[in-house]
Amino acid sequence: MGVHRRRLLLGAAASAAAFTVLAVLVATQWTPLRRLDVSVANSLNAWVAASTALTTFWKVVTYGLEPLTFEVVAVVAAVLLWWRAGRRKLAVFVVVTIFGVLGLYDLVKVLVGRARPVVPVPLIVAHGASFPSGHAAMSFTGMALLVLLVGRRLHSTAAVAALAFGAALVAATVAFSRLALGAHFLSDVIGSWLLAATWLLCMWAAFDIGAERAGPLSPRSSPAAPRALDQPRGGSSA
Repeated sequence: MGVHRRRLLLGAAASAAAFTVLAVLVATQWTPLRRLDVSVANSLNAWVAASTALTTFWKVVTYGLEPLTFEVVAVVAAVLLWWRAGRRKLAVFVVVTIFGVLGLYDLVKVLVGRARPVVPVPLIVAHGASFPSGHAAMSFTGMALLVLLVGRRLHSTAAVAALAFGAALVAATVAFSRLALGAHFLSDVIGSWLLAATWLLCMWAAFDIGAERAGPLSPRSSPAAPRALDQPRGGSSA
């Protein structure tokens, strides 16, 4: 096992351990955590509910960047990688990572069975269990994949940093929209990030993406014909 893969698996193990601890605290309704979650939920509800503009903005974010949006984009990206760029390994990696995290957070929701926040002014109707947040997990995974696949083709450190910052901002905005609208507790979002990071790192190591040579995402071109050695000097190829 290479050093790169070992580091990925160590990171996944650390993230999984942190997620497990948090999930146990949530399932057992640990009082300090419960108090923090309720306090944050009520404070954000009072702030957002007082402004129609804020409520509308966060609803646009949460509905526009729901998990289905990332799933559709992932499928389109996988199709392009498979058929247009010939990157079949990357295509499978994208699909397995996106839909794998979907299955994971749905499973954890059933196992933990946490109820949604009850806020003074309900702003949105959310269905299903609360822990972890599907929106936060999917946006984290989708934006991380974007950085991983596109960033490795950028030759400028500044460009990679800008891409990573933009992706993190999008993921954080989606996650915060769930808190602002009272659909999730703070620990739901943190748990979703830990779960998504665990799965992403595992898949990164399993597919050994670091060993995949970066190449263009454009259609494959046919090999160039060898240059004729007997072409007269100054001659025209037309």
